[in-house]
Amino acid sequence: IEESAWPQIAERVRAAGALSGEGHHRRKDGTTFPIEFNAKCVRLDRDYFVAVVRDVTERKRTEEALRQSEKRYRLLFDFNPAPMWVYDLETLRFLAVNEAAEQHYGYAREEFLGLKIERIHSAEDIPALRKFVAGLSPESITPSEWRHRRKDGTIFHVETLCRPLQFDGRPARLVLANDVTEKKLLQEKFLHAQRLESLGLLASGIAHDLNNV
Repeated sequence: IEESAWPQIAERVRAAGALSGEGHHRRKDGTTFPIEFNAKCVRLDRDYFVAVVRDVTERKRTEEALRQSEKRYRLLFDFNPAPMWVYDLETLRFLAVNEAAEQHYGYAREEFLGLKIERIHSAEDIPALRKFVAGLSPESITPSEWRHRRKDGTIFHVETLCRPLQFDGRPARLVLANDVTEKKLLQEKFLHAQRLESLGLLASGIAHDLNNV
C-alpha cells in the first residue's frame, strides 16, 4: 500500500472502528507482494489503529491457477464442437453438459441435469449400457459405439470415448460423443454394393457355365 494511502485508511478506520481489505506491500528491496489486512481503531491517550497483515501470495497464485484451469475447462468442454457430458457413476445422472450436447440432442441444460444417461440411449441398448458401465475400469479411457436418441425420438449412431474423473468429490465419467450416422450409412451402402457385385459375379459365373453346357 502506498505511503500516501495510509492517512485515508486511518481515517476510515477511525470512522468505522474497524476495516478489512486487500492491497500490496513493498519490501526493502522494492519488490511488492499481495496482502490482506484487518485494522481496528484503539483509543488511548489518542487514536491509534492496530493492523494485522497477512501475506497472501500463495493464495493469489492458487486463485490464478484456478482461473486458468477454469479457462481451459471452458475452452475444452463448454466450447468443444463435439457433444460432451459428465455423469455420476453411481446414479448415472448427468452432472454437466456442453452446448454442443444441448444442440445435438435437443435438451436444454436444465433438462439434461434432471435426466439419467439411459434417456439418450436406444431402449434396446439399455441392458448393454448398464453392463458396460458396471464393467468400466477405474483408470482406462474406454471407446464404445451406441445408438442414441434425441429428445424428438430420432435414433442416430455415435462413437464415444469416456474417461474417469472426480466431479465435486464423486466418482464420475467424462464422455465425448461423435455422431457417425453418415459413416454408418456409407458403410451400409458400400456393403450393399459389395453384395450386389458378388451376386453379379456369381450370376455371370453360372451363366458362363450354362453356356458351356
